[in-house]
Amino acid sequence: MKRLLIVVLIVLVVAGGLTLIVPLAMSSAPVKQRIADQLADWTGRRVTFVGDPRIRLFPYLRMQIPNLTIGDPSGAETFIAMDTLSGSLRLVPLLLGRVEVAEFRLSRPRIHLRKTDATSSNWELRQVSRERRRPGPPARLKLNQIKIFNGTVTWDDDAADRHETISAIELKLGWPSAEEPIVGSGEFTWRGETVEFNGSLADPTGLNEGKLSPARIAIASTPIRASFTGNVSRLAGVQFDGPVNLSTPSLRRLVNWLGAPTEPGSTLGAAAIEGKLNWNQSSIAVTEAKLELDGNVAEGTVSANLDGPRPAIQGTLALGQLDLSPYLEAFRAELNAAPGTAEPIRMPLLAAVDLDLRVSTEQVLLGSARIGNVAAAASVKDGRLAVEIGGAQLYSGSLAAKFSAEMRGDRFVGDIEAKMSAVPAGLALSEFAGVTALDGTGDATLAVEGSGRSWNEVAHTLSGTVKLGLVGGSLAGLDMARIAAILDERAASAPAASGSTGFSSGAATLTIADGAITTSDLSAEGTDFRVDLSAQASLFSPAVSGLGTLTIRSATAGDTGTALPFELGGTWREPEIFPDLGRILKRSSIESDEDRQSHALAAHAPAN
Repeated sequence: MKRLLIVVLIVLVVAGGLTLIVPLAMSSAPVKQRIADQLADWTGRRVTFVGDPRIRLFPYLRMQIPNLTIGDPSGAETFIAMDTLSGSLRLVPLLLGRVEVAEFRLSRPRIHLRKTDATSSNWELRQVSRERRRPGPPARLKLNQIKIFNGTVTWDDDAADRHETISAIELKLGWPSAEEPIVGSGEFTWRGETVEFNGSLADPTGLNEGKLSPARIAIASTPIRASFTGNVSRLAGVQFDGPVNLSTPSLRRLVNWLGAPTEPGSTLGAAAIEGKLNWNQSSIAVTEAKLELDGNVAEGTVSANLDGPRPAIQGTLALGQLDLSPYLEAFRAELNAAPGTAEPIRMPLLAAVDLDLRVSTEQVLLGSARIGNVAAAASVKDGRLAVEIGGAQLYSGSLAAKFSAEMRGDRFVGDIEAKMSAVPAGLALSEFAGVTALDGTGDATLAVEGSGRSWNEVAHTLSGTVKLGLVGGSLAGLDMARIAAILDERAASAPAASGSTGFSSGAATLTIADGAITTSDLSAEGTDFRVDLSAQASLFSPAVSGLGTLTIRSATAGDTGTALPFELGGTWREPEIFPDLGRILKRSSIESDEDRQSHALAAHAPAN
């Protein structure tokens, strides 16, 4: 106890003596010069400040430097400027000629980061050589704790013509000694969103010497939450290696925040990615990745190369199930929008990135429709998107398709090619289009293109051809025998026929143009009939119209059959068949003329 009292008395005496000695032993000019010199040695930059530093001894020793600036490497511009730099000084090292700051406080610092080309930037700190150091005791500046109040960072990338501002920066950074971790936390505002952050660096000294250092980083804002826990190194630039986790409640909102404007919509909602991050300068890779978007979950590898004019993204992903139903519904809503209210098509990502993506999934859902074992490749190069699907299973048949798209000014231009083989038409038509009347096994090829400023306009400019073939089919709702009887009675109208008709084969070539589908060679053939039809239908209404001929054949050898002309009306879901009275009467007139000519020739023929 006695020893403790003696220590306390000694401390009080020393403190009281320093209170009297320090103001006499120090003037502001030496302190100003020493601080400027040591900051210059530490940063390798020119350091100045206007005014004299102020020293306070009560309640503890504090220093305040007004209007401090640190120059850029060229010395022509300001790298950092602040209203005041204040700190708590350790008293004993100060009396020995060293400045050791227990705490730095930066009031309204303005930091200007500039990148003039691919290799030159103004933020690289370089330690001055021993020969260039000023005479006197070795410079020593211990950071301990740094606090920033209302800071601003501006970023200028002259080569890429990019300019950013981070404002309202609040930072608390602790580094008690070179052997201890750096720990920091704070917040800032970027593009109207407040971002909170915290992190730590376990071995900053070792990192500076080229060693690995464990690190932890976390950020949180409304558009995104992210965390990293792993190692950081500086072997060849700064490298991050370890688990990473990112999530957003709305990918659409995040993309807008990051500078690629998109229109409001019901898709591109909640998204997340987690995996093992390896980030080395301009190369980023996430392996063992798990990605989620709008309820779809994928696993695989994603990487990006940030060199070049655009990020180049590559990936290989596998999904158990890919549900595209929300995107299909959103697309249908755009198609049904009135021309004056349709949203313009915008695809900013086509111009922002290059892409090479491989995706495989056991099943794709499109509403009630199913496509199995899909392997797709998607690429974006120079603003052009290309998607290729090969070997997909469409029920018991197969599907292969190609799709491309690009923006030419404010117009979307796209085309699609597809081939389907041995597809059960009844199941496919029912689930894709809601058509239940037709069945059979079909093949189809299509080649369609379109362009426009909105999806509605694209639909109205579609053009191309579709070729169809069907075998072993049946058509519900139409009984050819009953239809033949109705047509043969020359009725002006007839009730909708019922029943069904089986046919051995059918084929058609459909032409798409000017918002309509037309065919001039639709045919279907059964054991005792043949139908030939020319028809047209609108892409935007269910109404159909056409002219056809039903030919009824008997089993008699050489019978060419009886041709019965008819008209097609109603809708493609509920077609109506009527006798074509005009063609029937014309045919009857022709037949009568032929009979009269035949009789006349017979009357004037010489007798044998």
